Amino acid sequence: MPQLAAHRLSDAGIDRWATAFFGSILSCTLSTGDFEEVVHDHWRRGDFILRAPRTASWLRLLAARQARRDAHYAHDMPHLGFRSQWLVGVPGQPGAIHIEAPREQCATGALRHLNRPPHQHDSGRIALVTCGSAVFHVKRDDAKGTPAVVDCAVEPGDMICWPAWTPHTFNARQGFSVVSAMARYVAPDDDGFVFPAPDDLDDYPRGSYPHPSA
Repeated sequence: MPQLAAHRLSDAGIDRWATAFFGSILSCTLSTGDFEEVVHDHWRRGDFILRAPRTASWLRLLAARQARRDAHYAHDMPHLGFRSQWLVGVPGQPGAIHIEAPREQCATGALRHLNRPPHQHDSGRIALVTCGSAVFHVKRDDAKGTPAVVDCAVEPGDMICWPAWTPHTFNARQGFSVVSAMARYVAPDDDGFVFPAPDDLDDYPRGSYPHPSA
């Protein structure tokens, strides 16, 4: 695959890089360590949302054309109507799920009232929006080291990177679809897929991406 970091590439180069990156996930040739390196590099630099619209279109078509097993995402809340399918899920390797998130039942107010309340994972994540729009909310220290919540409006083609143990959630608005890739495969119906956020994100100051103090 091309260079691990995408921050020195042109817009078209980022899209080519993203296609190669996701291709290596799907072919099981990307290591967990290389996945985590990409995530940490972009998170540390603050450019953790990239544009890869052609890659998003490719993955959307791939998910639509190929019958894959149900990923059981949000299996603990079937009434919400999430739909999901594995694109690849091999133990010990990075994995990827295509998720169709329904509209929010309570789209305004506290983050804890969203369909998927703030939570965290034990490995890095990269999400590529394939359809619809949403707002990604993530806890991140500002330039002075003060914790805050960054609100990131995202649309098709936006590729988001965030590290393990980072509290976050999505406001799905009217509904959106996303490919959610993880550094280490864990099935959504396993106990280790998701962990609750350690505190209430609504207690922190809010800013917009890019972080105003970054």
